[in-house]
Amino acid sequence: MTTLRPNWNIQGPLDLVLPIDPDPWPDVDWEALRFMGQPHVHQDAQDALMAGGIWGTDNAAQGGGTGIAFAYSQPDLAAVRVACLGWKKNPVKPDPEHACRDGLYFMAGFEMTHEVFFARGVHDVAERCTSAPWFSLEGEVLLDSPGWRPQNLDCLLARAQGPDRGTGLRFTNLRALGWAMYWKAASHKCARVLGAPESTAWMQKALQILELAAVPGTGQIGCSPGDDQHPLDQPNCLYTFHGSIAVMGALACAHRLHYAVPSWIEPWLDNLAVLPPINYYGSPSLPAFTYSQGGALHAATGAGQQGDPEFAWWSTLHTVMYRETHKQKFLDRIGQYGGLVASDEQNRKWSMVYRGTHG
Repeated sequence: MTTLRPNWNIQGPLDLVLPIDPDPWPDVDWEALRFMGQPHVHQDAQDALMAGGIWGTDNAAQGGGTGIAFAYSQPDLAAVRVACLGWKKNPVKPDPEHACRDGLYFMAGFEMTHEVFFARGVHDVAERCTSAPWFSLEGEVLLDSPGWRPQNLDCLLARAQGPDRGTGLRFTNLRALGWAMYWKAASHKCARVLGAPESTAWMQKALQILELAAVPGTGQIGCSPGDDQHPLDQPNCLYTFHGSIAVMGALACAHRLHYAVPSWIEPWLDNLAVLPPINYYGSPSLPAFTYSQGGALHAATGAGQQGDPEFAWWSTLHTVMYRETHKQKFLDRIGQYGGLVASDEQNRKWSMVYRGTHG
C-alpha cells in the first residue's frame, strides 16, 4: 500500500490546511471487504461500501449524509482507495449538486499519493459538472424562455450582462455551479500529474458571470422566489446554503488563477454577519433566505424561513478569507456560527479548516 505523502493534509484547489483527524475504522481491512463483496459503513448509510464493491448512494440527488465537505482530514488511504474504486463501479454518479460525494475521495487520494488514478478521477468529476446539460463552456443562449433556461456559461454570461446584471442570477442552481467551480479548480491542480495543461477559460468565464450578476452593496449572486418547501413573502431571495458553496467555488477558481478575492464576497459576508440569528435545532444560525433592498441584505419572511442547514460553512469561509485578505474582521467572526471543535461528525467537518489553520 502506498504511504501517505508529506503534507497530504494541505488539500484541494484552495490548499486548505487541515488537522489530521483519527482514522474512523483503524482495524477494518477495506480491500478485503471489497474483494469479498461485503458492505461496511464508513460514516453513514449514504457514505459506505455497499454489497458488490459499490460505494455510496444509488440516488444522485439524495440529501443529507456526512460524506459532504470541501476536503478530507482522515489518514485512511485504504478506505479512500476503496471508495474511489467503488464510485467508479457505481453506475449512478452524483449530479453536480452532490459532486463532492465522489470528488472528495478522489481529491483526497490525489493529495495522499499523487497517483494518476486519483487525478483522473478528479478530472472526471469536473468534466461531469461542466458538460451539457450542466455548465458547459459553450452552448445555446436563451434569455426570455418562460421554461427551461440553459445552464451553459455562454447563456449565463449573456444573462449576467443583460437581464440579470446586478440583480443576481435567476433560475440558476448556485449550489451546482459552486461545486462545478470547485472541481474545475481541483482538476486544474491535478493537471500536472496527467501531463497536459488545463485551460483556464472556464474558470475565468465563471468568475466573470458572478462578478456581473452580484447585487451592488450586498454581493447577492442568486435570485429565486422560493419553492413549495420554502414559501417566502419576498420574490427575489438567495438561499444562504447555496450561496456559501458558490463562494467556495469562486474562491477556489480565483486561487488557482492567482486572482484577487472576487469583489462581491466580502460585502455578502459583512451583510450576513449583522443579521439577527435564527434558532436552528437549538443553535444560533444565519437565516437561510435573504434578499437585497436599499443596499443591504434582509432576512426573508414567510413560513419557509429557517436557519441555514450548513451554517453557511461560516468558519471555513472566514478562515479562507482571513488567509486571503489578512483582515482582522474575518478572524474575529470565525466563531460566530457553527462549531469550532470536533464534537461530532458534522462539527468535525464544519470545523476542520479552522482547526487545521488556527487550532
